[in-house]
Amino acid sequence: MSMSPVSFEDDPVLREALVRYEVDPASLSFLGGFRNRVYEYSQNEQRYILRISSESQRSADMIHAEMDWMHYLAGRGLAVVDPLPSQRGNFVEVIEHEGRQVPVVAMHKAPGKHPGKEEWTPELFAAMGRFVGQMHQATREYMPAIATQRRPAWHEDLDVFAQEYLHAVDADIAAKFQAIRAYPESLPQERDAYGLIHADFHRGNFHVLNGRITLFDFDDSQYSWFAEDLAMAVFYAISPQAQSQEELDFARQFYQHFMEGYSQVYTLDATWRQEIPYFLKQREINLYIVLTALKYELPEGSWSERFMQNRRQHILEDVPFVDIAF
Repeated sequence: MSMSPVSFEDDPVLREALVRYEVDPASLSFLGGFRNRVYEYSQNEQRYILRISSESQRSADMIHAEMDWMHYLAGRGLAVVDPLPSQRGNFVEVIEHEGRQVPVVAMHKAPGKHPGKEEWTPELFAAMGRFVGQMHQATREYMPAIATQRRPAWHEDLDVFAQEYLHAVDADIAAKFQAIRAYPESLPQERDAYGLIHADFHRGNFHVLNGRITLFDFDDSQYSWFAEDLAMAVFYAISPQAQSQEELDFARQFYQHFMEGYSQVYTLDATWRQEIPYFLKQREINLYIVLTALKYELPEGSWSERFMQNRRQHILEDVPFVDIAF
């Protein structure tokens, strides 16, 4: 994300956030964000991230739960961005504004940068798999520090999603969404295959430095099947069309190396890998609905623009997102 200068004179929430985290306004840059406003700032020659929640369904309790899980993973030795306490010692600050409670958090900035073409190698794919496997191993033992502060379960996020976006698509696409929503009800929630997951693991959400991955953006974390984390890594790593022989060969290569790394640290029963195409299809339908609802102007040649090409037809005809063996 590119950084932009920040104007905060008419933004009382941002002004108060700067006070609570002792941020020098001159060091602040706006990074962007979809569900949140994300800023970068410096303090004592270190770089940090400030995030202001802008989505009503992310309650303060949910944000507390997100920070608690990140702190837990960091304590288990995973390279994730650790939350930063405010000057009051809180990992989540709640700012009252116009009858709303606005959660604000700060965290260390991940070292390194998003992986470029030179880092996009089988070695990194395996490292990505190991990282996800380590998360799944850790989440088996995780219990929220405060029982009432929990991340949502898979169906809660899907139901909120339906309320917000489903009105924007036609009945045929809505029916596909409802079918994809109903399917997991039959899946067992086994401890070795279900737990708190990141749910958005892709190279836009981690940095790499000297081959070491540092993960961030846990805003989508939810209780779901481990196969969903595996599917998200595949979904965003490959071409959104993935139909040519070259594209299919790359998809197979990515999945092979990713799962080799994953299997080095975590054993997921092979039957659960057969659910990966379902989670790929779920993300495909959800993303199509979001992009249709928001009516974004997609840059020509971008991943999203290529994703939307013939996407409705692919969904209605049940074309696999990628036709490789899982």
